[in-house]
Amino acid sequence: MRDVLGRIRTAATLRWLALIGNEATASLRIGQPNWTSLVNIDRVSWSPSRVTALADLRREITAFQPDVIHARSYNATLLAQIGSLGRTPVIFDARSLMPLERVAYGRTSATSPRTWLWLMLEGWMVRTSAATVGVSPPMSEYFRHRAPHSLVETIPLAVGIERMAAARDQRDAFRRQLRLKSSELLVIYVGSLSLGDAGIDVLARVMWRIYRGKSNSRFLCLTRDDPEPLLSALAGVGGLPITVLAGRYEEMPGWLAAGDWGLVIRSPRNPGLLNDVVLTTKFPEYLASGLPVIVNQASTWLTRLVHEHRLGLIVDEEEVNPIALDQWTTEDRDRLRFYARSNYALEGVAALYLALYRKVLASNRELSGSAT
Repeated sequence: MRDVLGRIRTAATLRWLALIGNEATASLRIGQPNWTSLVNIDRVSWSPSRVTALADLRREITAFQPDVIHARSYNATLLAQIGSLGRTPVIFDARSLMPLERVAYGRTSATSPRTWLWLMLEGWMVRTSAATVGVSPPMSEYFRHRAPHSLVETIPLAVGIERMAAARDQRDAFRRQLRLKSSELLVIYVGSLSLGDAGIDVLARVMWRIYRGKSNSRFLCLTRDDPEPLLSALAGVGGLPITVLAGRYEEMPGWLAAGDWGLVIRSPRNPGLLNDVVLTTKFPEYLASGLPVIVNQASTWLTRLVHEHRLGLIVDEEEVNPIALDQWTTEDRDRLRFYARSNYALEGVAALYLALYRKVLASNRELSGSAT
């Protein structure tokens, strides 16, 4: 979102306040007039820290008098709705279906009071927010079903196309760091390994099938998580040549430029709705780097995109047969980059957000006029 904010900054003349609920914002704090103020509510919960965050927010709203509050999580939206006292339009930018995600990851049960409360609050936030944002059409449809008369827009995740493109010339240098031969295929997995035992097993099994299908395949895992569960699962199926790195932000385009395929693999999740709404950051980053994407059938929304737009390969996570990958041509990889630019570029996503701000403001003025 940092880069998206930068694009909006060059075009916006309204005063708006963005709340980023699940990422630190101290480094993004900008005090310029007629721009934006960011309140950091990272990792706050129902505790004195939540009360402090709410008090801070009330002070920010009173001092800054924003036109729009952009809340980028469930927690942020709840605080924004309470802190604004209904006087400032709030945009509920969900990013995920948090109550159901908690159930899927085993943090709570589907029938727990906490899940019931958050689902009740979710419906209330969709109904009372000036607009709700989903990252994929299926997520937006879910919110429309929750509140049929509310404004719901689809705004996908953004990727720095130029940042990824600038690394194309670094492909050979990064491959040399991995001691790869020109004939070897590099398959990359980027992201969290907090997938649960079932998710790790599915990922390891797909990697092993790729290695069996193409013995010159090599693997790179870029993660900040403990890789031991994955390495243990791979050892259990026979082992394969894999390098695990933390993958610093500034190096990510170079590592992706070195690759030939990108992996987005996850086990089927329950509730099943979660399989149809997900859009992970790694997916547009792979495409922007010209990498065809390997997805499994459990990720039904991504599977649909890959099938309809010929973006890679779909695998059945239940099968055990080898997967033989091919090297895609330069023309095909350029087609993937064009798809990413057309759908996930920072400029396009920023324009969608700015259009939504203006739509919300126009609607708010109409309501204010009718009230008077």
